[in-house]
Amino acid sequence: MESLIINDKIRKSRIPARLDLLQSGTGLVLGLFMWVHMMLVGSIVLGKGLLTLWQKPWSYPFFQTQVTAILRQCFLRFLECLSCLLYMPHLV
Repeated sequence: MESLIINDKIRKSRIPARLDLLQSGTGLVLGLFMWVHMMLVGSIVLGKGLLTLWQKPWSYPFFQTQVTAILRQCFLRFLECLSCLLYMPHLV
C-alpha cells in the first residue's frame, strides 16, 4: 500500500478508499439501470397495453423539458464530483 511521509509520520494513502467508493457508486448505478431495464423489457413482453402505460406519461411536454433539464444537470454535477475525486485528490 502506498504511504505518504509528512513530518516524519507515515500516513496511508486515501486513494484505495476513494476507488472503493467510486466502485460502489458505479455498482449502484448499474444495479438501478438493470432494474429499470428489466421493468421496461418486461412491459414489452407482457403486452402492448402495459408498454403504452409506461410510454404515455413520458411523452408529455413537461417531462421532455423540465425533467430532462434536471437529469442533465444532475449528471453534469456527478461528472464534476467524479473529476474532483479522480484528478484533484488534494482538494477533497
